[in-house]
Amino acid sequence: MKVVFSEFVPDFQRYIFPYHVWGFLEEGESVRAAYSRGFLPVAYDMSRFYLVRGIRVVLPRYTPHGRVRYVQRKCQHIAHELVDRDSFELTPAIRDMTDRYFATQQVNADYRRNRFHEMLAAPFATHVLRFWERASERPVGLVPLFLRDGIAHYGIPVYDPVDRATTI
Repeated sequence: MKVVFSEFVPDFQRYIFPYHVWGFLEEGESVRAAYSRGFLPVAYDMSRFYLVRGIRVVLPRYTPHGRVRYVQRKCQHIAHELVDRDSFELTPAIRDMTDRYFATQQVNADYRRNRFHEMLAAPFATHVLRFWERASERPVGLVPLFLRDGIAHYGIPVYDPVDRATTI
């Protein structure tokens, strides 16, 4: 992996910070190599990565804590499904939900809406996790996911603002 250090004039409205450590995969390197070194994709085509300060969760050792169990009980009326991106359909009901979600955002709503749709259409989104209300089948949440090579990375989540208190 090639690593490049750079400085920028910050533009916090567009999530551009004063310094970055970039990573570029070399020929034959897998995306897993970037993730295992602490890099996440900055380009949804998985061509450019940035070094992050993050927490990695070793899923086989993970046990849900009290808050997670509380949310699971509170969300029993919500179903979820993991869908391969190629099989996912952005229905009018889902599009309406995403539009209502971004309409409630006070900062960078248009930018975030565009980034969400870019992510959803890019190689990053190998899968989509969708949530709906069991009784009405109304869509209540959606998140693009990258699931490959033992990596699970969630993207920009959206949810129905009506259900903000539910904490999906």
